[in-house]
Amino acid sequence: MVYDKKKIFSLDKTKLTISFVGGSKAQKSFLRRSWEIIEYHLRDQLDFSWVKSDGEITVKFDEDDSKSFIGLDGLHAWHLKNRPSMRIRGAHSFSQRIILHEAFHMLGCKHQHVEAELRRSSRFGVNIANDTKSIMRYRQEGEKRNHHLSIGDIDFLHRYNEFREIGENWRKHIAEETQKIEDQRRVASMK
Repeated sequence: MVYDKKKIFSLDKTKLTISFVGGSKAQKSFLRRSWEIIEYHLRDQLDFSWVKSDGEITVKFDEDDSKSFIGLDGLHAWHLKNRPSMRIRGAHSFSQRIILHEAFHMLGCKHQHVEAELRRSSRFGVNIANDTKSIMRYRQEGEKRNHHLSIGDIDFLHRYNEFREIGENWRKHIAEETQKIEDQRRVASMK
């Protein structure tokens, strides 16, 4: 599982409110039931709270492609960006694979099949390298499509707080380094 240290939720986020924009009762019910496995493995780290409106995360069922903001970018997207945090295409609304895949984006994860490229940057972390069974991996030539969580996916959920702490430490380090550079520029401009 590849996660984005810049966008993974902070440790103080223990509850995530989620609401729907549109969608049938059956679509909403299927998504909630599909996410129960994620909620189970996240237990005692991050709870999902389903609200009627104004959730921190908004899920919209429509005819656009299924896609999600990554982690922190999805918080309050409906109010800040006038866009849902997550879109589920109508044709995908009963595909557990796609619904789980989009949920991992919501938690701060990237596509696994680009792991080698992303690992060149300190911004991205990996719990299990080259997890070809990850729900976050797009099928590559010669591979079968994965419809279930891999051991790596489950490991990520179980250790979510560990990865959030790594993300917080990385963000703190980047902020400190940025401040040092700004201080050096300020001193140099005074000379």
